[in-house]
Amino acid sequence: MKGLLDKPFLDCQSFINVEELKSLNLEICAGIAVSDIKAGVYGPGIEDADTFGNFMLLKNKMKKSEEYKDIWNKMSHNQQNIFAKLYFNLYNPSTTVYLREPRKDVDPIQAYLHKSKSDFFEWTSNIDKFPKLKIWLDKLTADVFQQYGRILFFIHEHDCKLLTHRDGLSYTPHSNEFLWICPTESKNFYVYDEVNKIKHYVNTPVAFFNDLDMHGGDINSAMTWSLRIDGVFTEDFRSKLNLQDVQFY
Repeated sequence: MKGLLDKPFLDCQSFINVEELKSLNLEICAGIAVSDIKAGVYGPGIEDADTFGNFMLLKNKMKKSEEYKDIWNKMSHNQQNIFAKLYFNLYNPSTTVYLREPRKDVDPIQAYLHKSKSDFFEWTSNIDKFPKLKIWLDKLTADVFQQYGRILFFIHEHDCKLLTHRDGLSYTPHSNEFLWICPTESKNFYVYDEVNKIKHYVNTPVAFFNDLDMHGGDINSAMTWSLRIDGVFTEDFRSKLNLQDVQFY
């Protein structure tokens, strides 16, 4: 685990108006319910991938498979995810609602590799379901984010474990900046030290962690949501986090 400033995560709640976001829970839950919800997948970096599977590897295999490729290639992204869940038992308890998604003229993999950069992303029609949240997000551009890249909700099903994974194939020096926000603090989310086998539970509603460290979640008794905002921090905000001298994470 690389961490940040010798910590598994940075507590950012004192710099964010969490109570205002928490007050929008009704709008957020209703907005999620009527939005375009994407079936979740597990990409690279899954612990015990041989056991739990890896959607990116499966996707490449299906494209070449004589047995499955005709079926697979006719499916949409959501349909492929559901098929993988049903047939291969490749299960992810999270679905997503994108507020900012990759532009149509940008390769999705390139967008994922540059998920903090505004040039690769655009607002979706989903944002119209969250007018008060949009105002809240706009306020963050005053002193937290220079620019927004990807913004999305993760919706975690009840009674399901979020498998431990990293947001890349392996650790490499990077500059990914984002906020992970769960104002209800109802998600049993952790950053995992795979060397010492320790779960560092994120005991704050707003955090920044190294997303190439392993992370996951324990079983919840109810469905929960969290918001991830990828972007580029302002220099002032980086200073507040004592990151002014850190170029790569």
